[in-house]
Amino acid sequence: MDRAQEIAHLREIAVEILPIRDETPVPLDEGLLPLIKEICEEKGIAYEVMPSGAGHDAMQMAKITRAGMIFVPSKRGISHNPMEWTDPEDICLGAQILLETIVRVANEKT
Repeated sequence: MDRAQEIAHLREIAVEILPIRDETPVPLDEGLLPLIKEICEEKGIAYEVMPSGAGHDAMQMAKITRAGMIFVPSKRGISHNPMEWTDPEDICLGAQILLETIVRVANEKT
């Protein structure tokens, strides 16, 4: 916001920044990230751990059950946009990781 105000001042225009949404972040299950990383490593699938600032279904699900997220790469990093494109091979890898995660969680002893 400070940068927008700075640019507005330099251009002698007014800018007003209003929040569209104000949601409290929801912590995801701490046990799922290490499990997902382990599965990726076992399968030789490259991964990055990254935060997500977007609202996802996981925010709602985390209120009632364990929740985590698996992202797959989009071309040029574009997401939540009509220009978003993910290669089918990457979607397949993400689905394999998701399936293996579900199977392992389902077989955990409580």
